[in-house]
Order: sequence, then structure tokens, then C-alpha cells
Amino acid sequence: MSFSIYKMHIASKRFIDRFYIKMSNTNTTQPQEITLYDQILQLIVSLNSTFLYISIVINITSLIIYILEIITILKHKKFHTPFYWLFIIRAITDFYSSFGSYANTRLIVITRGLPYKLYLTFPNWVFAFFYFLVLHGYGANNLATIFMMLTRLTAIMFLMKHDKIWKKLLPLSIIIIFGLPLLDSYILFLDTYVIIPLPNEQNMTLFIIPPKEHDKPGPYLYISFYYSIIFLVACAILNFAILFIYKFVKKPVNQRSDGSTDNQTRIERNLLIYALSTLFGHAIIAIVTIFLYVCPTSHSTPALFSMLPVVTDIGTSGLSSWLLLFISEDFRNKFIKDWKPKYFSRNSPNNSSNIISISNNCHLNVRTVNNFVSSLN
Repeated sequence: MSFSIYKMHIASKRFIDRFYIKMSNTNTTQPQEITLYDQILQLIVSLNSTFLYISIVINITSLIIYILEIITILKHKKFHTPFYWLFIIRAITDFYSSFGSYANTRLIVITRGLPYKLYLTFPNWVFAFFYFLVLHGYGANNLATIFMMLTRLTAIMFLMKHDKIWKKLLPLSIIIIFGLPLLDSYILFLDTYVIIPLPNEQNMTLFIIPPKEHDKPGPYLYISFYYSIIFLVACAILNFAILFIYKFVKKPVNQRSDGSTDNQTRIERNLLIYALSTLFGHAIIAIVTIFLYVCPTSHSTPALFSMLPVVTDIGTSGLSSWLLLFISEDFRNKFIKDWKPKYFSRNSPNNSSNIISISNNCHLNVRTVNNFVSSLN
């Protein structure tokens, strides 16, 4: 998802930077040997703006791919399945959490603080809404991923009844995905937010928008912490259940003589690989979030915050959008057919006719000529 935990932790970022500066001052008064690990950490911290720009490129391209994929799904009825509906729902959470992250941080970085005067005119609820979009998107995205894994579990256990089961479960899952995160993310509207200009900061935004007590982690940090705990526990249970059941159910299904069933099994297997891969990306983000909450003053924490935008965009929107094209051959073929430039489609018969004169394959010649003639009618 293009969710960036970096935006949720922007208030605690200042606290961590102060710790890092304090640690550096201590090292200057009491010289210590600088290890290779310390040099790597310092290099990563110095490249924090570069990582943020890379994450923006990943995020924008992923959102564009999302839009094209959603149009393909809506266009073809064969993709009107619970899995792809949940895919669209998860994409929606990526879109509005991305909007929150751009409004809260990324737009400020891109414009080098140009909207500073505009932001001064915003009421407090606007800044709270920016944080709300990011935090709610984080929780909703995790829940959507869990329900996508549940579709793979039911597809393995109840292949023939899978669609009937999810006709009843899909509306309930949508309510849970968007409704459950509301129970705690409303807390963000209770904070008072301030704009802190940072004119002397290098490789940083020109101003940040933390809560008034910006030296404290804030509710968004511990909310994301227990989101991550619940998500990791659910992922572990689903992974073990799916892999265990798939090991015993897969073989009997593949032994059927009906070729369509075998093809359906192949499609379900590819979607399972996709779901497990995207779940792995979300799990990495959850682990990093837990580490940042438990060890906020760790020596490697500033480096983690610098890399976090790239890690989160790759682990969410990057994997979710791009991986579907590589894993699902059926979807990839439809996607290419829908979005291949018309120029190549219009000239493909002419290109094929050039091959006729040097081809010895009679079947190919007949098929190509028929296509060419039909194109003239």
C-alpha cells in the first residue's frame, strides 16, 4: 500500500534525531572507534531524502498500475471473484493512505516547504485528518490482507463452495476492514497539532506537523504497534493453516481427470503464492514497527526511519500491484491485451504477413492470412 509508517512516526522522528545528535556529541567528547556498521548507519541517515524520493517514484508507479489493474478487473467478469474484490479494497486503502502521507510529509519534501503559509491557515482537524488517513489505511490494509489469505484458505478447503461462502462473507469483511480501525483511529482528532519550521535542517523537510507534545510518541505509534502484533499473530496462524491444509488437499484435487479443474487448481495456486508474498512484505513492515516502538533509542533506529519509506512502499503497494502481473498468467494476458498500444495491435497482421513468405508452417500461413483478410472486412 503505499502506506508509509514514516508519516505516522513523524512526531517521534524529532525525538530520535535529538538522541542521534546527542549520541554524536558524546562520541566527540569521548573519542571511540567508529566501526564499519556505524559508518553504514551514518551513510543511510545522510541519504534519507534520497530514500524518500525513491519511495515516491515507487509509490506513484504502483498507484498507476493499481488503476490499470482495477479497470481490467472491472472490465472482465471472470475476475469478479472475492479475491479480486478484496484486491480492489486493499488498493483503495493504499490510495487514501497515500493521500494522507503526501499531504502530511511528501508534498512538503517535494516542494521544499512551499505550502508552509498555506498550512498555517489550516484548522487542527485537517492535520488530524492527514494522520487519520495514514493510520486508518494501515489498519484497513492489514485487515484486507488477512481476508485475502482467508479466501485462499477457503479455496483450498472448500473449492466447490468457495464462491457461495464468500458471497455471504464479502459484505461482512468490507464492514470489518473499514469499520474496525475506526474504533481507535478517532483518537487522532483529540490531539492538538503544531507546525514546526526546520530552516536549518539538511536533507529533511522544511517543517513537520507533530502533535503539540511532539517529544512523546503519540497515540498513532502505539496503535500501529498493536496493529502490527495482531497482524503478525494472524499471519502466523493463517500461514501454518494454509500450508498444512494445502499439503493434504492439493494432491487429491490434481488427480482428477477434468482438465478444467486442474487449470483452476493452477490459478488458485498462483493466487496463493501472490497472497503469501504480499503478506511477507506486510509482515516485514510490522516487524520494523514493533522494533521502533520497543527500541525507540536504538543505535540503528535513525537509519531505519530513513529507509522506512522505501521499505513500506515496496512491501505494500509495490508488491501488491506489480507482483499480480508476474504471478497470475491469466490476469497478465488480459492486462496486456487491454492496455497494449493500439498501434501494435493494428500493425500486427502486417507484421505477420511479412513472415508468410519465409515460413514453412502451412498452418501458420493459413491462420495469418485469415486474420489479415478478416481485418480488411
